[in-house]
Amino acid sequence: MNRLACAALMLLAAAAPAAAQRRCPDGRSAVVTGEPFHPIGCLSGSPSAPQPAKDALPVADAARADLKPLDGAWHGVVTFELARFDVTLTVSGRGERWQWRAIDDRTHFPQELDAAVSRGLFSRPPFKVTLKSPLLPSAPVTGRLWLGAAPLEGGHRPPFDRMAVWTFDGRAPLQQLAYTVDKDRLRGSYTITQPDGTKTSTGVDFARVPEPKP
Repeated sequence: MNRLACAALMLLAAAAPAAAQRRCPDGRSAVVTGEPFHPIGCLSGSPSAPQPAKDALPVADAARADLKPLDGAWHGVVTFELARFDVTLTVSGRGERWQWRAIDDRTHFPQELDAAVSRGLFSRPPFKVTLKSPLLPSAPVTGRLWLGAAPLEGGHRPPFDRMAVWTFDGRAPLQQLAYTVDKDRLRGSYTITQPDGTKTSTGVDFARVPEPKP
C-alpha cells in the first residue's frame, strides 16, 4: 500500500464512526501494520513474519541490550520515502513501553503507535512485543524483538554500537534500528526490508526533551 493511500485510509478512519474504523475503502479490515510511518494499512493475505538471518541479528551483549538509557522523551525530524515527519518518541519503564508519534509535514496527520516489551529477569531474546494503535485499539499485533551489540561490518566496527531487530506476526517486513545513545542524543539508522529484499533506510537523529522543572 503506498503512502498516499495509507494517509487517506487513516483520515477516513479518524473521521468515521467507531464502527467503521476497522474497514478499508474496499471493505477489507484495516490492520496495524507494525510500520512506524505507515501504522494502519490493508494487507492482502497473512504473510509469515520473516526469520532474520543469524549474521544480521544483534550480538549478545547485556550492556548494549539495556534499554534504560533510552527512558525519557526524544524529538527529531525524519525523512522517509520523500516525506518529512516530526517525531516524538517516549520511552518508559526501563524500555518496556514505547510511544511513537509522527506527524507528516504535508498532511499534518498524526501517526501513533504504542508498544510494550516483555522482558523477564532471566529472559533471553527474542523478547515479546505487543503493538497497538489508537485508531485500532482492539486489534493489537504481537512480535519478536532482538537486542544487543551491532555486528561487525566486513570485519570493521559499525558506526552505531547498538542494534534492535524486530518482526510482527503475520506482517512481512523485517525492521532494524542501529543506534548509539550519547547522553542527550540518539543517533542511528532505521531500515525496513520487504519480502522481495527491497530495503528502505533513513537516518535518525533525536535530541532528548528536557524534563519539566518542578
